[in-house]
Amino acid sequence: AGVVALEGVVAAGPRPRSPRAFAGGRLLRHWASLRWDDTQGLPPHTFERRARGLEAKLDRTKTSGKGKQVEVLPYFVSKEAWICHEWLETTLLLLTTGSFEFCRDYLLPLPDPELKGALKQRALYGDSAALSQSLWAALPTEEGLALLHGGSGAFWSEQSDRAGLDSWAASLGV
Repeated sequence: AGVVALEGVVAAGPRPRSPRAFAGGRLLRHWASLRWDDTQGLPPHTFERRARGLEAKLDRTKTSGKGKQVEVLPYFVSKEAWICHEWLETTLLLLTTGSFEFCRDYLLPLPDPELKGALKQRALYGDSAALSQSLWAALPTEEGLALLHGGSGAFWSEQSDRAGLDSWAASLGV
C-alpha cells in the first residue's frame, strides 16, 4: 500500500512539487534497492532514458567511489516498475527541471519553505527522515483516510527502501 500511495503522490499534479519529487526519490530507492546513503552519490546528470527505463550511475557508495576497486556502479529502473501509477518519467522531470535543475552530486536537495521547489543544499539523513515522516503522515488511502496512523511511519527508516524489492522477490520465491 505504501508504494502505491507514493506512486499516487508523484502522479498527483496539484500537490506541491517538493513532496512529489521526494516521493519519486523514495520510489527510485525502492525499485533500484538503494540505501539512502547511495543517493548521496547519485547525480541526476547521470540519468539516461533508455527504451526500457532509466539507467544511471552511482558515483560513490559504501563500496564504490574514487580510490576503490569499483569506482562507478550502474543501476537500472524499468519503466514497467509500477503498480497503479506510472511514476518514473514524472520523477525524472521533477528531479531535473525548474528549481531542481542545478549541478549536484546527490539526488535530493532540501525543499524550499513553501515546498514548491528546491534549495541548492543537500538534504542530510535527518532532513530526509523528517521529510519521510511528513510524507508518510500525509498519505491517504483511496477512500481519503490516513494510510498510516499516528507515528507508525517511523517503522520505515531511510534505509528500508533497499530491502523492499528484495523482500517482495523473496516472498515470491525469486
